[in-house]
Amino acid sequence: MRVIPTVDSKKFVTVLLLSVTVLLVTVLLLSRPALGPALARNMKHHMREGPPDELTKDALFNSSWAPKTGPRDELTKDALFNLSWAPKTVSVGAVRIPRVGADDDCRSWKGHPICYIEAPEHTLVKKWLPENATVMEFGARFGTTTCEIAKKLKNSGKLVTVEPDRQVWGLLENNIKSHDCHAHVLRGAISSTPLHMLGSGYGGRSDNSNNLKKGAKTVPTFSFDEVEMAVGFKIDTLLIDCEGCAQHVMDQIGPKIKEQIQLIMLESDMPDTGGDCKHDCMHYPKFFKFLEDSGFEQVDEFNDCDHERSGSPPSTWCGAWINHHAFKRKA
Repeated sequence: MRVIPTVDSKKFVTVLLLSVTVLLVTVLLLSRPALGPALARNMKHHMREGPPDELTKDALFNSSWAPKTGPRDELTKDALFNLSWAPKTVSVGAVRIPRVGADDDCRSWKGHPICYIEAPEHTLVKKWLPENATVMEFGARFGTTTCEIAKKLKNSGKLVTVEPDRQVWGLLENNIKSHDCHAHVLRGAISSTPLHMLGSGYGGRSDNSNNLKKGAKTVPTFSFDEVEMAVGFKIDTLLIDCEGCAQHVMDQIGPKIKEQIQLIMLESDMPDTGGDCKHDCMHYPKFFKFLEDSGFEQVDEFNDCDHERSGSPPSTWCGAWINHHAFKRKA
């Protein structure tokens, strides 16, 4: 006896409708050839859309709302920082030698610098700085020490000099360029917090506390890492002559001192042991202990008024409370 299979009427109707639909679409496409490419293009367009497209078009997701430039871009586009003003090539044996203040008692320097007031730092540079060093100088002022460093480095350009005082930026630029001193001049400060100047002059100090006076004008600030990325080399030497500023940038220089810095030359001005400091004075023994714990040893120290040691004329102003130091990483 033969068994005749039963047919599900609902499934049969569904299959029939789908078959008719496919047939109608086929007939329509064949009868209107121009519609085919258009439909294909439309289908291709819709195939591209989906979750990835939604994300890339989302302004909050793709960060299109964010500024296109950052601190590193600001530095690399700054002609004074990126050294684009300096000659790109020189003939063999014709390296431009920086001219320093002692060459003419600073008569050619703008800003009327006290020529030999920075002589102790110059002495440390001449004695301790290797020619192949990569240096960051804190406190450029008029650039006299900057040029001494550039001279010792034979104008390698491996020098970043930091100056936060807007009032001397123009003078510093003039002196750096007119005396052929190849340095990346950072007009601003190394700091993770807003900073403004409390005053100008050789004793001018910066303040990065939260107690900024109303209307106080802050200076541009950059992180140590941003500066290294902008210049394309790692710093291995610090020269700190910034009226006790080291205590406020330890979050920036501390890790570098522990990991990569090899030499530190320092003026211990604005100490908490007396002198001309009235507030926010620096406790240098704490800093020196940090250097010792980080693997450094002091290899040089002399007083600011030791004119014989610094090479400055006896009539040069000095502070008996100021000392000058050199620390090297232990071998």
